[in-house]
Amino acid sequence: MAMPSLFKKLLYSRQFRYDNGKFFMMMDVPGIIIAMNVWVGVYKELLLNAKGKKKLFEIGHEQGLTAGRRYSMRAATSFPSFLNFTKGVVEITGIGQIKFASSGDKVVANISPSPIAENYRKKFGKTKEPICHYVVGISSGAFEGFTKKKWEGKEVKCVAKGDSFCQIIMKKK
Repeated sequence: MAMPSLFKKLLYSRQFRYDNGKFFMMMDVPGIIIAMNVWVGVYKELLLNAKGKKKLFEIGHEQGLTAGRRYSMRAATSFPSFLNFTKGVVEITGIGQIKFASSGDKVVANISPSPIAENYRKKFGKTKEPICHYVVGISSGAFEGFTKKKWEGKEVKCVAKGDSFCQIIMKKK
């Protein structure tokens, strides 16, 4: 598989750095590298109750707001360029490969592969409902941060349920 173009750009422009035991992406965004089985184990614990599902969404939403605002100031000047930049970020952060279809106040995001949902299903089995609350939260937050308008997201397909891809529908409120 080819390296995503945003990853190449960040790598070659030295936008990743490691300093005194800390990893940074896009120079100032701290991060960690964590095994997916650890991530989905923590995720599972949060999904066991409604408060945990809401918390996953809230954490994602807050991170998305920050990222969307940052993208509007640094990386994207239009909504299509924002979607293109977001596609690159989603891929290099390991959330999966994403394709957007946009029309008016609605955006459909298809994620395939979806490492979170795939590994969740492998580790815990098929679910009855979608599990990508964090991804929906980060999406709605990023869209809001970039456009300065409220967005509502809903996952309608999920690999953890047995679907062939995860699908999130975003609508402007």
